[in-house]
Amino acid sequence: MLKILAVIFAVVIVALTVVFFIYKPALAPPTAGPVSVTMPLPGGLITSPVGIEGQAVGTWFNEGTFPVEVLDSSGAVLGQGQAQALGEWVTTSSVAFSANIPFVTPQDATGTILFMNDNPSGLPANQEQFTVEVRFK
Repeated sequence: MLKILAVIFAVVIVALTVVFFIYKPALAPPTAGPVSVTMPLPGGLITSPVGIEGQAVGTWFNEGTFPVEVLDSSGAVLGQGQAQALGEWVTTSSVAFSANIPFVTPQDATGTILFMNDNPSGLPANQEQFTVEVRFK
């Protein structure tokens, strides 16, 4: 009986070790209200041009696009372009998008991808943004 308890105890210890120290669940895509980015993930290593994928509510688009910028750690713009809707964007539902943004590789190790809703009014009250922190290769 004592041997059986010792074996069970050893199995439980091994299982707990695997769960706490080895198992690393996939990072969840960042999401903040109307935007969800599936590529790149936060802290992801990127090179130019960076491929970007995700979803945004249709109200973020104007004529099927919205602006995206790659910034260095001090906020300087390294590259910019447009995210393109991959479906019908005249909706309040989520719409898949993709972008391919070329940028100048900085000396900095880290930076940010800045997503901005297309705001044809230009009014600051209508401006929304979302960021994903990245690393440069």
